Amino acid sequence: MHVVVPIEPEFDWGAIKQFSHRLVLDMERANSKLYTTNMSKAVRKNRIYLDYLRNDREATAIAPFSTRARPGVPVAVTLDWKEVEAAVRPAFHVSDLDGWRQRLRRDPWRGMLASRQRLTRELLVSMGAKFR
Repeated sequence: MHVVVPIEPEFDWGAIKQFSHRLVLDMERANSKLYTTNMSKAVRKNRIYLDYLRNDREATAIAPFSTRARPGVPVAVTLDWKEVEAAVRPAFHVSDLDGWRQRLRRDPWRGMLASRQRLTRELLVSMGAKFR
């Protein structure tokens, strides 16, 4: 699952990546049974992999409604928080299109550009970010 947090683009990629790295390390230290920053699939088993490396200009992430190269051809679909918190995780596949087609009408990024969330220079520095 990719969680996207929109922020105003006021700082360079390097500062945001350093901030993100420190943040996920703090999360991992606070609850290492739930989170890991280790990329190894063996280590990630039954834990949430916190991938701060997506915070790079050259990094990629799967776009909403893209098919995945996995058995059953699952589709990356945006979720509401209530779906994330559900006891049973929803799954979407190309073969189930009729069941989730209506989601295609919603723009998953609609509110993103209207967001005016900001990170302060002080916060970034306190989390280890360095500036050029």
